[in-house]
Amino acid sequence: ENQSNVYYLQTPSRDAGLMSPYYEAFKAKGLEVMFMTHPADQIVMTHLDMYKKHKLVSCESSDPAEAEGKNQEDEQLENLMKKELTTEQGNQLVDYLQRTLQTRVQSVKVSTRLTSSPGIITDHEQASMQKFMKQHGILNQQGEQEATKYHLQVNGKHEIVRKLYTISCTQHDEKSQALGKVVAEQLLDNALISANLLEDPRSILARVTNLMEEALSTTSEPISIEKEEDKVLEPKAMNA
Repeated sequence: ENQSNVYYLQTPSRDAGLMSPYYEAFKAKGLEVMFMTHPADQIVMTHLDMYKKHKLVSCESSDPAEAEGKNQEDEQLENLMKKELTTEQGNQLVDYLQRTLQTRVQSVKVSTRLTSSPGIITDHEQASMQKFMKQHGILNQQGEQEATKYHLQVNGKHEIVRKLYTISCTQHDEKSQALGKVVAEQLLDNALISANLLEDPRSILARVTNLMEEALSTTSEPISIEKEEDKVLEPKAMNA
């Protein structure tokens, strides 16, 4: 009753919904969200608009701060989050991500709706609709399946995003630029996974392995341990 809209989120399960980056902003504002766990719910909700004078709104396409307005708690939380990209830094990061991900993204924006996730996909076709189009071979004019480009929003307060901005400034450091590209690609794929839009998760395995190797690059190798079979066994004294 205290909400302007009725919000819903398509999710495989309640637990997955509670961990969804699309839910976190609504949770922070204390807004109630309906979790739609049946595959058919997604199709049904696209044909519904109102319920008792309340508009039905998907969490994936709505920013609660814009829809419900900011309250005093929101402003206090923003004041506590001191580590955040400035507008100029955010614009520079957006340019960097658009260049780095130019074949995969239609737009990039620094978002204020996220609290703990580094990025999300917005304004996308529902996953079930995309799967339907692929299964039925809906093609573009060239006779090929059209590659989807996504709208990516990133969290300017998140450590990964802030440090990705730092990497974007090191244009003459080849190692940093290579790492930045890998992180940017993984940032996008993580957002696609959250939106249930990544078709083949196996495509990211090599990149994740490279990131783990990079994270462990400063960790020393284990000290060699003598094999048991190579040890000289001392004869045991026998009791008389």
